Amino acid sequence: MKYIEWNNELGKWFFNKQKAEQEVFLFATVSDVVEVGKRCGLNKFDNEIFLDFLNALKSGPSDCPESNCMLKKARFAHKQWTLFQKNKSDELPLYLGYLILFVLPLTEMGNLNRKANSYYPQAKDFFKRYELPLLPYQTDRNNWNELWEDLEKWSILTKNTELGYFELHPFKNKKWIYVGKPLSQSIFPTQSLKRLPQFFQIAGFSPEDHVDSDVIRESLCKFGGKYLHLRNELIDIIRDSTNELGCSIISLVNKKLQSWTGESDEQDLDGNISKKGITTVCLRLCMEGNTLHGYEAYYRVYTRLDYPENLNFTFERQEYLCQHFNKGWSKPLSLPFREIIELNNKQNKWNAKFHSRPVRVLAEGQNFHLNGWVETSHLVSAKMIILAKKEYSRSIEEWGQCFSSGCFKRLGKFQNNYDLFEIKNPPFNHPDIPLLQYRTDKRIVMVDGLKVGVRSWLDKPLPDVKLENGTGKESLYITYEDSHENIYLDQKYTGQPVWVLPSTIEINRGFYLKVKTESVNGDKLKNYISVSQITSGNYDTSQPPARNSLGEVLSYPYGEEYIVGNSLITCNRSRYKIRQEPYKSDFNPIQTTCKPNVLGSVDVKHETLLEFLTVKKAFKVKDYYEAFEIILFNTFTSKEIESFEINLSKLKRWSLNYLDSMGIVDYEYGTGKIFVNSPQFLPIPTSQGRKVLLSGGRTRNLMKKLLSECNKNELYITSEKQDSSFSPFLLPSTISVSDPTFLICLIDC
Repeated sequence: MKYIEWNNELGKWFFNKQKAEQEVFLFATVSDVVEVGKRCGLNKFDNEIFLDFLNALKSGPSDCPESNCMLKKARFAHKQWTLFQKNKSDELPLYLGYLILFVLPLTEMGNLNRKANSYYPQAKDFFKRYELPLLPYQTDRNNWNELWEDLEKWSILTKNTELGYFELHPFKNKKWIYVGKPLSQSIFPTQSLKRLPQFFQIAGFSPEDHVDSDVIRESLCKFGGKYLHLRNELIDIIRDSTNELGCSIISLVNKKLQSWTGESDEQDLDGNISKKGITTVCLRLCMEGNTLHGYEAYYRVYTRLDYPENLNFTFERQEYLCQHFNKGWSKPLSLPFREIIELNNKQNKWNAKFHSRPVRVLAEGQNFHLNGWVETSHLVSAKMIILAKKEYSRSIEEWGQCFSSGCFKRLGKFQNNYDLFEIKNPPFNHPDIPLLQYRTDKRIVMVDGLKVGVRSWLDKPLPDVKLENGTGKESLYITYEDSHENIYLDQKYTGQPVWVLPSTIEINRGFYLKVKTESVNGDKLKNYISVSQITSGNYDTSQPPARNSLGEVLSYPYGEEYIVGNSLITCNRSRYKIRQEPYKSDFNPIQTTCKPNVLGSVDVKHETLLEFLTVKKAFKVKDYYEAFEIILFNTFTSKEIESFEINLSKLKRWSLNYLDSMGIVDYEYGTGKIFVNSPQFLPIPTSQGRKVLLSGGRTRNLMKKLLSECNKNELYITSEKQDSSFSPFLLPSTISVSDPTFLICLIDC
């Protein structure tokens, strides 16, 4: 294979659509390179494939000048890429093959005798073993820094994280100004990263919890060897609190902990679950009451996962039903207050943990669309209650003396030697208690919107803009990609770090979200608000799998007859066309009163769910449940949802089953994959005239086109809402088209 082929195939190994919006590490081994070669059709021994890769690097890209120095060839590839990148936006950086080469010496198992934080000694051994010219020591005039920096800009600014993003992790150590680049990519093996969920579970961590760096360090030293397969040399680096490389590893693990959902399933090479693990969720303290009548404590479970329908916990010989309420929160659990609580459900393998803390912070529940007060892991920009053990009360009162008048109150005592305080707008962090400190790592995110692609959301409902760890005092604005105008956003709630996008925001035009006078994570990423352009003519019908008459997925060749979505295909690959004849018996819908060409009765919010699904085309059950919940809470109030006879977990599952039964989606129950069927008309039996029912996906554009065509051809289009009892399931209206003969028949009836 030529250099450009190796470069592009290795690039696709690391950067692809499956990695969208995820951080990519260039951790590559010789085995990885060999695997890429085999996937490209190289039918050779492993060592021959790897030598083919090295020979391609020696030759370099087209027009590469003769040189034995790999660093010079890498710099030439970067120069060529920079010159021609504007005309080759779809291609991968030309220097990727060399960056992977520079990482390989650190991942070769033959270098276990070397120190984990040394580079040149390992590189010398590696290059000598494979008869490559030795890598020279780098200087400020001859180094690879530009290549690594360009990769970060390309993945974030050019590709907008569509293929994943590469992020530099610079060190302060001046000795690592160059070698720190490959060190930061190779120090933590990919397999160790994949096993972090099991490590978090063994270490006793919970999702969403703030864990001190020293605790993470201690846990890595204790469990890292057995559960993450970390080398002893690496554990020694982690154990040294002054080692910058060890601190970088702890920072990486902490970052992964913050995004951990609580699952600890073991997966095979294809990403399928090979062994079901324990799911850990948070148990959060909640309170209601006032200073006059006192405060009553209870609990709620919080998780980003979907709740099992039959989730029960047993505590002190009493059983508690745990049901999903909204946005990850459960309905209240009336457990007695304890410093430590751990609830287990063996059937679903769920654990809910309430860790011991000397100080707890509770914010107003309205920030989470809940009542009362809800526990958080740090200070937030809202009125808060502090629950503290007596030995911490004096320190908190001294801190409170610096507050503005009326912003700090002692509320009295709570059970088990705890004191209660109410605070608002802390002037600064508490110097000694981490829980009474604001987080400084601000990040802009879009929430409560229907995400249809990488950083792309539907226009209805518009997503909100949230500044994670913001104070609510910031000013946020948007600026379009081809404009210098700043359009400031209105806050959704006074003093809260949540803003709303303008209703006049332009569709399908890239924009950036910025914080005035601050640079925060996410402000360099381009976002889009889109309206689906899908009509029946451009709908992609290739995604649903082919099935036999029993619904089983077929492998190619499919056979003489098979089903794709809601279409029956014959051996000559044509769809059956059913010729409809008049029926002897009458068949009329229950609701027989309708007006011609009326779409006004369509429930827009119920149609939004179907439009989202149509735009997504193929997705997982998790995506469906998230979208369903967002639309549900935009359609009904919390009280209305709580009054439903069916709990939220079951409501989501049943709604998906209904859409499957209606022929709108093709749902694979075993794999959890969902495909939206292509829009098509199904003939309905009638005694006179003709009538067809619209099935499959649909969007606003498709409906507009359909209405226009019906008007041209003097046909009648009607929409009928589902029965009110089905309203919580967000099922779309029934759309049908009939000819004048059928309408006259209905009127006569």
